[in-house]
Amino acid sequence: MSAYALFDITLKSRRDVSPSLACFTFGGDIEPLTTFAPDQRVKLFFAADRAAPRLAQCLAGQDDWYAAYRALSDDERPAMRTYTIRAVRRDPVEVDIEFVLHGDSGPATRWATTAQPGDSLSISAPVLGGDLVGFEWKPSPHIDDIVLVADETGLPAAIGIIEELDARPVKPRVRAVFETPLAADRQTLPGWVEALWTSRENGHVARVGQTLIDGVEALNLQTAALPDAAPAETDPDVDTEIYWLPATLAAEDRLYVWIAAESAVVRDIRRRLVNERGLSKRSVAAMGYWREGRVLE
Repeated sequence: MSAYALFDITLKSRRDVSPSLACFTFGGDIEPLTTFAPDQRVKLFFAADRAAPRLAQCLAGQDDWYAAYRALSDDERPAMRTYTIRAVRRDPVEVDIEFVLHGDSGPATRWATTAQPGDSLSISAPVLGGDLVGFEWKPSPHIDDIVLVADETGLPAAIGIIEELDARPVKPRVRAVFETPLAADRQTLPGWVEALWTSRENGHVARVGQTLIDGVEALNLQTAALPDAAPAETDPDVDTEIYWLPATLAAEDRLYVWIAAESAVVRDIRRRLVNERGLSKRSVAAMGYWREGRVLE
């Protein structure tokens, strides 16, 4: 069975999470759709014409739907963006996805700003019985020190991770550093989480992600007990490639750093942690969820 399948989904309801974040609940013929982790990646497809047939309907019967999607003309091919599944429910079958709201700057936020119940999209998502792929949240059971670093794009996944950890009878130490557009975007977290919330409100920071860099810099982190066995690597070019360097935890590792934010910010944080602070790169999952000024899919 293929790991992912293409579905047409219909908006059922919207809930504002904060001024910059909204949760959209979708239904449809999505019984096989599932999620395997709080940072489960999916692709959403936004047609320029809202009345156009949805992608799963258009490509029904294709052996390779993605190849068929790429073969569509520029006018026919809907824009594709990567999102995170926030939740999947079975009764009724629904999927939640949270959108960052930032005006009319792109097809996704443009859709989210004006979407009404009954509007539809298409989604490429994992299916029940498929391979366990499309996520990076893979902490080993013995990990007892977790650092979560996220801007608003990584926040839905980070909050989902905290909810998963909150359900454990024995909780690890969790330190979170979050940056959002507005101070009012701060969310309530369990009291056992050591959280630093920052914002870019009123333009008081020099660059997107600067408060994330500063917040991580202030953390007291335990360095790896053993050197990395992995060979030297070359950082991806954040302007031409998606910056994506998963963790590869070893049995002796006790610290796990999960970072999801703007690509150049993620790169800079990872470099500081590994090259300057001495952390093992195998303990750092570094994901560039977006690149300022560019679209990389």
